Amino acid sequence: MIKQIRKYAQEHQLTWDVKSNFAYGKYNGQAIGIWETNDQYLPAGNQPVRALKIAHVVKIWATTDDPMVIGTIQGYLQQMPGKVEFLQQTSYDGKLITAFFVTGGSGWAKRYTAAIDVFLRDVTNLCASYTVTTGCEFCKAPDQLGLYQINQVPYLVCPNCVQEVNQQASQSKAQFQAQGQGNVLSGIVGACLGALLGVVLWVIIYQLGYISMIGALALVVCAFKGYEVMGGHMTKLGIFICCVVSVIMLLFAEQICVALLIYDAFHAEEGISFFDAFRAVPYFLMEAEVLKAVLPDVLLGGLCVIGCGIERGIRVYKDRTGAVATRMITRFKN
Repeated sequence: MIKQIRKYAQEHQLTWDVKSNFAYGKYNGQAIGIWETNDQYLPAGNQPVRALKIAHVVKIWATTDDPMVIGTIQGYLQQMPGKVEFLQQTSYDGKLITAFFVTGGSGWAKRYTAAIDVFLRDVTNLCASYTVTTGCEFCKAPDQLGLYQINQVPYLVCPNCVQEVNQQASQSKAQFQAQGQGNVLSGIVGACLGALLGVVLWVIIYQLGYISMIGALALVVCAFKGYEVMGGHMTKLGIFICCVVSVIMLLFAEQICVALLIYDAFHAEEGISFFDAFRAVPYFLMEAEVLKAVLPDVLLGGLCVIGCGIERGIRVYKDRTGAVATRMITRFKN
């Protein structure tokens, strides 16, 4: 999805920040930003959308003190989720318009950025018809603005509010650390259910004759996301569980792949079902030639899954519990 958003940014003269995979700039004269996210960064006051899907937040920095203008924009935004495809939630507080897009449905990749463009076009046209300026998204200050990335989230803020955002982020991480292990049993169930999606992708790729990092990454990402959705939050124990579940699911996926090969070879002559083939896999693996053919795939897949799991685990845990990371992306000029 990053590729599509980056292409969209290029087509609309937006700047693409490589370090954060964040698009920003002016659209119809209004300052905007687009970035991939997860449910922990949903607009305040809305219920989280819990889904194992790619999601993006679109920000439009639109400052006004006119209650009538604020009410008009809020009313317009409330109607948009039912009219703009993939749009789930919107909010506006007189400083910042936020929209939350979630992928899904057949052929969504071809229509996703077009839906974001419809939203940006309509909302920026509405803002252009009123006296709406660009200011700090916390205090509305119009000067000395900087675009910052704080804990992976972009903010357009003044120098004074940077410190406040950092303090809030630190408090949020402290609260997370105080939550304990969460619901581990539910997390395990979620990791298994999530990893099943990765198993499907692994089997499809295997049928095409490949062992791919994409399949390994899908297993790991889905396991981690499933754990977070049902377990509440990620912990060190959760990271370990997700890695173990990913490896187990890899073995399960490989067994399905071997069963499909057995089924294709004996179904016509012997009339066996897929479940017969699946139960026969351990017996076939006792044959040295079969084991020799399967073992390299398992080892390569296992290395991919373990590598992806370690990288994902380190990144997720640092994001949740490490020091607050603040980076200035650029100075902003009105």
